[in-house]
Amino acid sequence: MKPEHEKYLVSFDTDRIKDYIYATNSLKEIRGASAILVEVEDERLKDVKSEKQFNLKDDDVAFAAGGSGGFLVEEREQADQMAQWIESEFRKNTVSGSITAVIVEPNGGQGEGWFKARMATARQKMQRAKAIKAQLASVPLEPYMRPCMSCGVLPAEIRDKDEGELICEACANKRNKGRDERGYRKKFKKYVSTLDAAKKAIWQNTDLAPDLNQLAELDGGNYIGFLSMDGNSMGQILENIERRQDYRNYSDALRNTVEKIVFGALIEQCRPINGYWPFEIVLIGGDDLALFVKAEYAMPVALKIMHQFEENSDDILKQAGKNLPKEREKLSMSASVVFAHGNFPIPALVDIGEALLKRAKKHADDWRNQFSEKERVGQAFSAIDFQVISGGMAQVDEDESQVRYERPFKLREMDDLWDFVQNAKMPTSPMQRVYDTCLNGERGEGTMATLQMIGRLRDSTQQQELKKLFNQFTKPIIESQREDKNAYKFWPWTNIDQEGHYRTIFIDLVELLKFSKNNHEEKRDHE
Repeated sequence: MKPEHEKYLVSFDTDRIKDYIYATNSLKEIRGASAILVEVEDERLKDVKSEKQFNLKDDDVAFAAGGSGGFLVEEREQADQMAQWIESEFRKNTVSGSITAVIVEPNGGQGEGWFKARMATARQKMQRAKAIKAQLASVPLEPYMRPCMSCGVLPAEIRDKDEGELICEACANKRNKGRDERGYRKKFKKYVSTLDAAKKAIWQNTDLAPDLNQLAELDGGNYIGFLSMDGNSMGQILENIERRQDYRNYSDALRNTVEKIVFGALIEQCRPINGYWPFEIVLIGGDDLALFVKAEYAMPVALKIMHQFEENSDDILKQAGKNLPKEREKLSMSASVVFAHGNFPIPALVDIGEALLKRAKKHADDWRNQFSEKERVGQAFSAIDFQVISGGMAQVDEDESQVRYERPFKLREMDDLWDFVQNAKMPTSPMQRVYDTCLNGERGEGTMATLQMIGRLRDSTQQQELKKLFNQFTKPIIESQREDKNAYKFWPWTNIDQEGHYRTIFIDLVELLKFSKNNHEEKRDHE
């Protein structure tokens, strides 16, 4: 048997995973696609070990991380066969999904850094292979072919037995899997079975909502929240791991810990409503997450996951081996929450979530880059963005100089804002008038409307709480004013830059108020 540094590395990664999951606007198919991916990932290791031509042992598993992984084999012929097997098995199980497998030859290195060098080569090969795949055009439908009534891309082959639609094999496969107790549905129920008796009783005899409309309408609501979350700078950590076993240990710790964090956050922050779960887990791909959550639970779930990810940082990082500095910054996460009606098109919702996530990541990077490496030790740079879609189609604002809201936020800033949203009882109509003025009027009009509203508040506690919130988020116009507490009182504008652009936390506040527990309870009381 060859030593591991003389073996071939077969590295693989799922292609365009979100295109596969969100190929249609149907939750049944999204649920099924998610379940298929979970099943493929869970069964791949067992299946590849059962293939005798590979002669794979447990020590030959380099790593497994969600939709990616790596195996070590002794001969080139075995490596070629394994790469083909991984790609063909994935296609067989998903029908329309694809995965890319690349082979890295032994390069003679045998020191501690051999695996790090091999993975660097694998990443380069993977990037090239995926770029070539992306250039390949999909096969067009012939005039005599009928397009699938769900995805509209592949030819229809099957009539759905329940709804009578003519759909493609891929969509039919997703629907069938979505009906079964598979994927995260099965995993969450297994997690519930490990809870204490009191918590277990809450979740017994409950299940997923049939569709997003029903999820949104549970307990009288009509909004859902789409959560898109991703770890910050995770690739840099992987690039610095030298030993194969450390790479595997870190990948396993990340995947298992994040899954427990997500399940734990949902248990702690949510409650079943009318026998249904107020959420739908779509993806837990290592540090890459996607969930639908009933609107009033969406922000608390996102914040809880982010805090738990930071708090479990040391336990995850210690699995990465000795090459990472013992004193370093904590793991952090960026997130986006999109609030929309349950009938809002899912692919559009996902696109908005991804755009907001990029904005949150940029905010986290800009914040992180203000500190030296030494100053970052022990800190976490998590950031979050959100958007409320109350009408039809919407898009993310590209020109930041034109926006008047304050988001995205650092995690602790959103903690403070959400705490205010949850606990403050503010008059709805006056707040909405100020919101409209700040969003569409001139700066002076916004100031006058805010002062008028605050002056008319009968409860002095409300006045003080609003002033406290504004003071907390107020930024000085110039750096020399930072210590002068009276240098900035242009209510409600909490951020006026030197170019004259102005923003206010008031817009973010009012948009979130409709998802507070107070607002939800008031709606329920009036029904």
